[in-house]
Amino acid sequence: MSAPVSACRCTICLSENDSPVTTATKVLHQVQAEFSEWNKDECQRLFASLGLDEEREEKEYSEPSSVASFDICQWTEPSNPSSTTWTVYVGNEERVQQLSCPVVTCDTVRSAPSYEWHTETNQNIWVSLEDTDTLAFVPFADDPSFRAEEYTSCFKRLKPCRDPDLEEIEAEAARRLHFGHGFSFELIDKTGVLSRTMLGESENVGICHALTQRDRLQWPGSINSRYPPLLSAAPQPPQALATRVIGLVKTFCPAPRCNHYFCPEHAFIAPVPQPAPPSTTTEEDIQRKKSCGQNCYLNDVLGLNSWSSTEIMDFQTVLRLMPDTSPCDLAIIVQKPCRQVYQQKWALRTLMEQEEVPVDNKRLKRKRKNPRRFDDKDPVTFSYGLPCDHEGSCEDNPKCDIRHKGCKCVPIKGIQTCRTNKCPCFRARRECDPYACGDCDWQKTEKRDTRTLPAEDTSTLSGSKSPPDPAPSCQNCYLTLGLQKEINVGLSKWGFGAFIAEPAEPGDYIAQYTGEFISQEHADLRGSLSDHVKRNYRFELNPLWLVDACSMGNGTRFINHSNDDYNCRAWSSLTAITALPFMLSHADPIRSKVKQLKEGDELLLNYGEEYFIDRNEKTTSSTVPETAQFRVRANDARPPIDVPDLLKGGDYPRLVDNYLLRRFQLR
Repeated sequence: MSAPVSACRCTICLSENDSPVTTATKVLHQVQAEFSEWNKDECQRLFASLGLDEEREEKEYSEPSSVASFDICQWTEPSNPSSTTWTVYVGNEERVQQLSCPVVTCDTVRSAPSYEWHTETNQNIWVSLEDTDTLAFVPFADDPSFRAEEYTSCFKRLKPCRDPDLEEIEAEAARRLHFGHGFSFELIDKTGVLSRTMLGESENVGICHALTQRDRLQWPGSINSRYPPLLSAAPQPPQALATRVIGLVKTFCPAPRCNHYFCPEHAFIAPVPQPAPPSTTTEEDIQRKKSCGQNCYLNDVLGLNSWSSTEIMDFQTVLRLMPDTSPCDLAIIVQKPCRQVYQQKWALRTLMEQEEVPVDNKRLKRKRKNPRRFDDKDPVTFSYGLPCDHEGSCEDNPKCDIRHKGCKCVPIKGIQTCRTNKCPCFRARRECDPYACGDCDWQKTEKRDTRTLPAEDTSTLSGSKSPPDPAPSCQNCYLTLGLQKEINVGLSKWGFGAFIAEPAEPGDYIAQYTGEFISQEHADLRGSLSDHVKRNYRFELNPLWLVDACSMGNGTRFINHSNDDYNCRAWSSLTAITALPFMLSHADPIRSKVKQLKEGDELLLNYGEEYFIDRNEKTTSSTVPETAQFRVRANDARPPIDVPDLLKGGDYPRLVDNYLLRRFQLR
C-alpha cells in the first residue's frame, strides 16, 4: 500500500472583477502547481520502492550444500570426454570422492533466422491514404544511413501526442470552473485557456470524451475534491432518428453480399437512403380489410392525438424511407397506437409532397437503347465509365447494365465446371457469383475455415489435419469460400519458408495472399522503409493497387523465390463479394504450377526479375542471382513478361510475372 500523500493547496487570489479568461487561467495554474508538487513526491516514492528490501530474512535463501562446506574443492577433467565418472579432491588428496554424472551429446542448435513480426489475417485490410497523413515518429532515427529527410517529406504533419498528465490537469481545472465558478461548457471553450474543447469538434476529441477512454489518475487534487464528477454535467443532446439511421448505414459495408459491421476490407461508404415518393393513397389504406387490433385506424379514424416534436420528426424520417408502409406496421415501428399513426401519416403527406423529389429518381425511369457500360473485361486494365441509368440500387438490381451477368455453366456428373475459358466468369478473371451464376452448383460448396499451421521442423510436419473437403462442382469459388490448402511455416534453406501440408494437383488453388490493401501512391510512402531494411512484402494487383503483407498477412508471406524450381504461380481476380467492377477490391489466389505437390514440399515462387533490380542499375534475367543484394519497390517498373498458359489449350488466363513482385530476404 502506498504511503498517504497530503494534498498540496497552492493559494491563488481570485477576484470577483476578474474576467472569465483571467479566472480560468488562475484556476489552471493552481491545479498545475498542486499536481506538480504531488507528482514530485509520488515519483520519489515509486523510485524508492524499486530498491531491495533491507529487512529480508536469511531464511528466505536456500541452505548451502554439504560440498560447499569444505574448505577446498578441486577436480580433474576425465581423459575420456564420454566418461561419466569424475574424481573430486576435497580439502586434501587423502579425502577422495568419486561422482558420476551423465554426459549428454547433442547436435548444434540452429539459431532462428531473422524475422519481422506481423499480425495474422485471413482477409485484406483496406488502408486509406488519409490514414497516413500524420507521422507518429521517425523510424531509424539513430541510423545515419536511413534517408529520414526523404521519408518525412511524404507526410503532412506530426501526429499529436496527448500528455495524460495534461489531460488530468485540464479535466480538474474544467471541473472547478464549472462547479465552483459557474462556468458553462461554452464559456470555458470561449476562454481558450484549455488545449481542447469540452465536447469536441469533428476530429478534435473533447475533454469529456477523453475522460471516458482512459482510467482516471488517483491524485489528491482530484479524489479529495468536493465537486461531483465532470461527466455528470456533460449534456447528452437527443439524437434524431435520421441522424441515427445515417450513422448506422455508414457502419455497414455496402459491398454486395458483405454487409460486415465496420468492414476492414472495403473502403466504400454506403449511400445514404434517399426519400422515396409514395405510391399508395388514402383510399388504398381504407380498403384494407384486416384490422391489427383494438386501436387500429380501421375501427376509428377520428380523435385527436398529442405527439411531441421529436416523435413527429422521427415519424417523418420513417415515412421518407418507407412511404408505402401500412399504418399497422408503422405503429409497431414507432410504438404508437395505430389510429394515431394513421392520422399523422396523412397529416404529414401534404407537407412531404411539397418537398422536392430528387431529380435522380425522376430521370432513372428513362431507358436507353445503348446503355453505357464499364469496360471491366480485364480488372488489370480497368477504366471508369458513366454509371448506369436505371431505377434503384445497382447492388440488388439483376437488370443493372454494369453488373456482371455471371455464367450459365451446367454441371455434369463427374465433371468439374468453371475451370476453363469457356466459363465467362473464369475468362474474365472473376469468381462465380452465387446470385448471378445459378447453374454451376456454387451453393453446394460448403465454406471451410482457413488457417496457417505452425511447424517447428519441416521434416516432420505435425498437427492434426481436418479431413479433406469434397471437391466442389464449381471450380471457380475457392477464394470466396476460403477453400485454401493448409500451409505450415518452418525453417527452410533461406530462413523461414511456407510448406504445403496436404497434396496439391496441377492447377489447384493453394491460398490467398493477404495483407494491407493499399494504393501505389500509398506504397511510395513506404518505399524508403522497404529499401532500408531490404525487405519487400508487396504484391501488385494492377498498376493502381497492391497488397502489402509487411505488418499483417498469413503464411503465404513466407513463400521464397526460385528462378527455375518454382512450383506455384499467382494471379489476381475479383471475388463474388466484390462483383461490381467499380469496387476494385481484388484478391490474388496462388495456384500451383504443373507439378504435383506432396505433403511437406516447400512452396516456391518466381518473383520476377524486376523485384531484384536496383534503382540505379538495370539487370537482366541472366544476372539475377538466387540471393540478390538489392531490393526495390514493386512499382518502379512494370514491363510485361510473357508467361505461357498453365495448361494446354489456354485453359487458364495468361499469368504475368510482373505481378509476382514479392518480398525476398537474404538468409
